[in-house]
Order: sequence, then structure tokens, then C-alpha cells
Amino acid sequence: MLSPRHFSLVAAVAASTLLLYPSLHAQQVVATAIDATGKPHHLEGREFPGLQHFVMPVYSHGDRLTRRQGTGLFRLYIDLKTGFVTQVAVVKSTGWWSVDTSAVNALRKWRWKPGTWKEVNVPVQFAMGSH
Repeated sequence: MLSPRHFSLVAAVAASTLLLYPSLHAQQVVATAIDATGKPHHLEGREFPGLQHFVMPVYSHGDRLTRRQGTGLFRLYIDLKTGFVTQVAVVKSTGWWSVDTSAVNALRKWRWKPGTWKEVNVPVQFAMGSH
């Protein structure tokens, strides 16, 4: 079972994959965050400290069928008192409205340890697999 704190979120769906924060590549967007005191952080690896609950975005059959792929960056605004995501903004679109919407809907359901983060930028990649 995946731990919310340390995870390599890879969901295989038929011949496709959905990756949340895959290994770094030259042009890939990376996760960053602003903590409760306002200090910025660069989140390395596959770790989101303080993450208590996450939901995987749905990579719909229609999006897979039409090969809608892309990497987006989504900014989560977090209530310091509750750890609930109050808003999700698209910083960099995947290039597809339906794929962005799927990511936003899932990221709104994420929960963080209260008092940890004000904002977290989460990269999400939707990609067709090679198998």
C-alpha cells in the first residue's frame, strides 16, 4: 500500500500511466512549496512531507483513446488550520482541459498535516505507456 508521505504514484490504466511527481528530467516541472512561516522549499524525490491523504486523478478512457498527454503544474492553496486544500490553480496546463480538470478535481481532495504548508506546487504527468 502506498504511503501518503512517501510515494511513487503510478497508476497503470490499460496501456497508459498517470504519474504524480515522476523522476526528474531536464525539462520537467518540479514540486515546490511554501511552509507555514512563508519559507519556500524545493521538494526533492517523491516526498511530500505532511501529506496525509491523496487521491489519484482519473485518466479517462476518452483521454487515453485520443492520446491526450501532457505534464502540468498545479498550485494547491492549503488552510493552515485544517490542512484542507481550499483552492487549486493551474500554473502550467497539460494542454488539455479535460486532463487538467481531472487533476484539479483529485488535488482538491488532498489533505495535509495542519500547520505544515500554505502552498504546494504539484507536477502531474499524464502519459501513454509503452506496453
